[in-house]
Amino acid sequence: MAVLHTLILAAGESRRFESCKQLASVGKETLLERVLMQAHVLTPGATTLVLGARAELIERQCHELIKETKVALHNHEGWREGMGSSLAAGIHALPSDVEAVLVLVVDQVSVTVKELGNIIDRWRQLDQATRERKIVCARYRQTVGVPALFPSRYFDELKQLYGDRGAKKLISRYASDTLTVSMPSASIDIDTQDQLQSFGENNDNTQH
Repeated sequence: MAVLHTLILAAGESRRFESCKQLASVGKETLLERVLMQAHVLTPGATTLVLGARAELIERQCHELIKETKVALHNHEGWREGMGSSLAAGIHALPSDVEAVLVLVVDQVSVTVKELGNIIDRWRQLDQATRERKIVCARYRQTVGVPALFPSRYFDELKQLYGDRGAKKLISRYASDTLTVSMPSASIDIDTQDQLQSFGENNDNTQH
């Protein structure tokens, strides 16, 4: 079976949130803990976490979980450059045997393990030759984007991303080689304290 790795992007400063969004609580866990556990279920022992702003604080707060789930940490010193640069840094940090990567972000709080599994299943159901060239990503609000799975043939281009030009740019470039999975939940992300509070009030039993 192909070597699949999960890459979690959690390097941003989250200015609009006005505090450390990665460590904000939803239910009984933080946003980061939630996505770390999802990755552990999907690709146990094969996850890289890209940190940047407040890296020491985040690592200290999540130390036990990071250790238990054997997550590899990458501290991206150029995190101020934007999401694209963080994604590029994460791809550079992947182990050499990775054949595909599932890219996740911290603030898509409604996305479930089952939905992420649908992306992986869609990819694994392809024959080998097709699997090596097909991107599989979420479709929501008449757009596409992360969560997204990229075969290794795209790694060199992902490494060239910069600023806020992230995965969506590459997905658009290779639209004819992209498969999409309907995922309305991916349209919900947390950018402000008010959004987090509203989400919590409407989702008391948040599921993984």
